[in-house]
Amino acid sequence: MKFNFDFLTDWTVASVNTVYRLAIQNLYFMLSNALFLALLLIFRMTINNFVLFLVPIFLMLISFLTQFKIIEAHEDRLALKKYGVIYVTNLKKHWRVALFYTFLIAFLVFDLQVLSLTKSVLLYIPFLITSSFLLSSLFFVLLISTDERSEKLSLGRQFFSALLISYKLPLVTLINILCLIATVVTLRIFPVAYICILGGAINYLIYLNCQRRFSVKLYFEES
Repeated sequence: MKFNFDFLTDWTVASVNTVYRLAIQNLYFMLSNALFLALLLIFRMTINNFVLFLVPIFLMLISFLTQFKIIEAHEDRLALKKYGVIYVTNLKKHWRVALFYTFLIAFLVFDLQVLSLTKSVLLYIPFLITSSFLLSSLFFVLLISTDERSEKLSLGRQFFSALLISYKLPLVTLINILCLIATVVTLRIFPVAYICILGGAINYLIYLNCQRRFSVKLYFEES
């Protein structure tokens, strides 16, 4: 049987391109979250000092959006200067989205702290379920925001649309939450590894997961 060398060549090239793309994306992710990295080197991320990380979380959400936008635009070889331009543009245009979800994340974290004082396991169940859909909606809002047409939509419409999509796609939401759990665990145990090594790759997995059942193009066509 003749071995298909063309297949092996194509597979090798695709693998190298994927690794290169992830490496570049992770490098830019690390650079755009330098403030977060600096704080993590000084403070451990806990509920008690969570307020110190509000600004870094806000900026991280902008970097999430920037990464999603680059992937949507199929920008495989992106210069650092152009990445900076896209990042600043997203900050100017979508700061309300990032600010809203920053406060939502803070609200959920402090609610979790209050629940921990009650020591009631039953109260955790509805809280965790609701929080899962709320946090998963973040990624759908970011995907919607990658399209220029999103500027014509109000923040409320984007949020409720994304929340509805999260409820319609429970499996996608579940995988998103598992990725978020991996993120939180990494931030608690080895935070530098998330910023410097894992962050870009985890975001890319979340993007692929959301794209399995959701299309930004169809979303606007059906709106």
